[in-house]
Amino acid sequence: MTDEETRVFPSEIEALLFASPRAMSANEVARVFEMTAEEVEPILAALAERTRDRAVRLAKGLDGWSYGLAADAPVPDDFHREVSRKRAPSEAELATLAVIAMREPATVPEIEGVRRVALSRGVVEALSNRGWIRPALRRTDAGRAVAYETTESFLETFGLDSVADMPTPEEAMNLELDV
Repeated sequence: MTDEETRVFPSEIEALLFASPRAMSANEVARVFEMTAEEVEPILAALAERTRDRAVRLAKGLDGWSYGLAADAPVPDDFHREVSRKRAPSEAELATLAVIAMREPATVPEIEGVRRVALSRGVVEALSNRGWIRPALRRTDAGRAVAYETTESFLETFGLDSVADMPTPEEAMNLELDV
């Protein structure tokens, strides 16, 4: 093969990164195109420079290279809610949603007690942005924690008539799910 036949165009790398569901390291990009990281790095840097002043930018983060919205991008607040509704829910979001649905209303400390992990504020925000949970009430005990409950949108999304239609934890453990 000649150099021209093996040449990778920046647009190919750009397409790969744009389509990737997660950030990619230079090594990962290089493997896809049968190149070295040293060959890919200047292309990535040039693409990042080219998008530096745009609303959608290529940037190198802790996990690698990815496209994302610039912090100063003029995007309506409702857009962020729509974007979070379209991506698949994370495992943490689904686990949190299950606890809320089975114990509603449930507070963050109660959810953390069941899941035995600290609950990220982003998880509750993502579920709220999807329209699947909402604040139900404030507890009257010390701290007055907000309790969350599921919404009609949650029921519609998961094909339920009511929360009572959900399987018990024991039944859920016996389900054969393709996840």
